[in-house]
Amino acid sequence: MRRLVHWIASATFVAMLCMPLLQTATGALPNAGLGGVVKPLAPLDPSLAAWNEGSLQHAIEDRVRRNLGLRDWMIRTDNELRMQAFGSAKRPILANEDGWLLEEGYLPTKILARESGIVDELLTRACNLRRLQDALAEHGVQLAIVISPSKVWTYPERVASPHGDAIAAMTGSYTYPEVLRAGLDESGVRHFDFGSIFREWKATDGSDVPPLFPRGGIHWSNHASARAAVLIQDAMEKVARTDFRSIEIARIAKSNKPGGGEDDLALLANLLDTTTWQEPIGQPIVQARANDQGKPMATLLVGTSFLWGIARAFACDGACDPLTVWYYFKSEYRYVDGKQGKGVAMKWTPAELKEQLLRYEVILVEGNESATPGFGQGFVEAALEALGIDALKEPEPEFLQRLTQRTRVTR
Repeated sequence: MRRLVHWIASATFVAMLCMPLLQTATGALPNAGLGGVVKPLAPLDPSLAAWNEGSLQHAIEDRVRRNLGLRDWMIRTDNELRMQAFGSAKRPILANEDGWLLEEGYLPTKILARESGIVDELLTRACNLRRLQDALAEHGVQLAIVISPSKVWTYPERVASPHGDAIAAMTGSYTYPEVLRAGLDESGVRHFDFGSIFREWKATDGSDVPPLFPRGGIHWSNHASARAAVLIQDAMEKVARTDFRSIEIARIAKSNKPGGGEDDLALLANLLDTTTWQEPIGQPIVQARANDQGKPMATLLVGTSFLWGIARAFACDGACDPLTVWYYFKSEYRYVDGKQGKGVAMKWTPAELKEQLLRYEVILVEGNESATPGFGQGFVEAALEALGIDALKEPEPEFLQRLTQRTRVTR
């Protein structure tokens, strides 16, 4: 009997030692995988130098760990326990009592205008945007600013305490989005303030209209972004005095779960079970308006991930061609036949940048109202340089005087 026990124990021990190799080779056990940015594996370099440095062994270990998947399951289990016990899977994901997910970086206190340097930078950028708007107009290119809405400020009642209490406490305090809005208004820069528009839509939408934000996502819903795209294109058609191939939401398709990207926070939370956020949410069917004979609107979008929903709507039925996204002004994504191409790094001289800018009829520069301090990601100043115009380093005194008088009246 003792011999049998020893034999079973030895066989079990050897089998456990072989499990990583078996899992790596065959993937016999399920691998949970993690949502979000995953560090890429180091390349295998089977050289004597890599062996002596230990980099080859380290790369092999990384592959074994990744394929084994134990770390993924442990992280998801830990996050699930935290979510059930404390309503927060991990930083930066929070949940309220109704299961609405929020991202910590978008909480109200993050946008208080505490630093005068950032305030001056935003006001200077507003002045430079007016310069850029005028300079592009001379070349027949129309510029507009898109202020994307924040889930927190669209649904403040969904923000759990104590963060929800902070919204009420901030009444009367200036925020960075307010600074930017005031600067754009006073500079006469064309802009779409979807923060305000969404709050108006929320107050008037019927129960049959899909929500502006999904419960398990951080970005506006696919339906809401399509509505925004329709509004933008109609407005830019009047500004450019050109008959563009206009789009419309033909109907709302039923769906038993969120569309692509609408549950991004639930996936980023890396939980064991995300069925809570697999709720029905109507999906927009976007198409060119019937009998519309307009030409495609050559469009460039510059900004953050909030642009992808607008880009998808613009890509329908060849409404916008060429259609390009400059993601964070670092990577370029071109759309061909309505499909998003592979991103490529942007490394252009000022002359090359000017050539690229003048390919388009409409340029939209976007920024989320909860991430205002980095608005533009350097595009405004680079575009001015490309067009041979000196960017302002600080707001003009006359502009600040007018702005001060304006805020005294409105406050």
